[in-house]
Amino acid sequence: MKELRTIIFDETEAAAAIVTFCRKNKRSLPSGTLKGLTIREAEGVTGVLSVTDDYGVVHEMLLTQEEIAAALVAHCMTRSIPLPKDASKVITAVDNQIVLAFEIGHADAKKMVRASRMRG
Repeated sequence: MKELRTIIFDETEAAAAIVTFCRKNKRSLPSGTLKGLTIREAEGVTGVLSVTDDYGVVHEMLLTQEEIAAALVAHCMTRSIPLPKDASKVITAVDNQIVLAFEIGHADAKKMVRASRMRG
C-alpha cells in the first residue's frame, strides 16, 4: 500500500517559513525588504531568497533542499498541523508553489505528485 500526503505552500507562505527558520537558527539574512522566493528544480530543489536593501541593491541567499524542507516542517509544527512521523519528506515545485510531500510506504512521492498534477 502506498500513501501520499501533500501540503502546498505559495511563495509568500514558503518565504515567511524560511525567514522564521533562518532567524530561529541564527542564520544571517540580508537586511532589507523581502522581494521574493524563487525555486529552482534541477537535481533536487533549491531556493533563492531575494532581499532589496535600502539602496535598491538586491541580495540573494541560496537555500538547500534540506533547509527548505526543514523550514516548511517547522512552519507546520508551530501551527499544530499534524505531520506523519514515519514518512519520507520530499519537496518539489509545482506551478510556482512548493509542495511538501510525505511518502508513506514504498512510494516515490515526487513522481506521484507530478502524475496527480497531470491527471487533475
